[in-house]
Amino acid sequence: MGRVSTKNAGIRVGSEKAMRALGERLGRLLEPGDFVGLSGELGAGKTVLVRGIAQGAGVPPGEVASPTFAIVYPYRGRIPIFHADLYRVADADELYATGFFDLLGAGGATLVEWIDRVPEAVPPEHLQIRIERTGARTRRIALEAAGERHEGLARALAAEALSGPRTRGPLEERPSAGRLGSGPRTRGPLEERPSAGRLGSGKPAAKTPPRGRKKR
Repeated sequence: MGRVSTKNAGIRVGSEKAMRALGERLGRLLEPGDFVGLSGELGAGKTVLVRGIAQGAGVPPGEVASPTFAIVYPYRGRIPIFHADLYRVADADELYATGFFDLLGAGGATLVEWIDRVPEAVPPEHLQIRIERTGARTRRIALEAAGERHEGLARALAAEALSGPRTRGPLEERPSAGRLGSGPRTRGPLEERPSAGRLGSGKPAAKTPPRGRKKR
């Protein structure tokens, strides 16, 4: 099988809530034996995504933490989840000494943050997720998969993310209430109201005498 990649198009998320929701979608698809590697700079949102994945796989939300000092945390959900963080691992030999590679055949799904620090940890069949910061809250996510099972995961995740409702980021401009199709415009408290006279003139209208009576 070939490799599946969404590097060119990418998935864009506009908030932490959207990142977690994307993870939940993936978590609902995971099965034992799946391997998901995550990479991206500090603060990109890897742990947020992992929390969503774990929650989607049935792990109680409060149990998921960043396992920087423990290297690997196991979670029990719909399936076993092994969450690893390689930030402090120097190389493959050090990782091997932790027993990490034994997890790959332990009957659960494996989620690995900072997978790019130890590329040797990536098995032949895998899904890799690269998170790129594009703004204060916005992120671009690239998927790359190898193996039929993980290619299917990448396609399903990308299709669902791109076809679902778009989540607008908190810094994106909302359409004005006065634009076409939006209904009556609500005027702000500091905006000038047009006077009762000629539109925009600021002058009062001349009084028209009642019909049937002569003006004196």
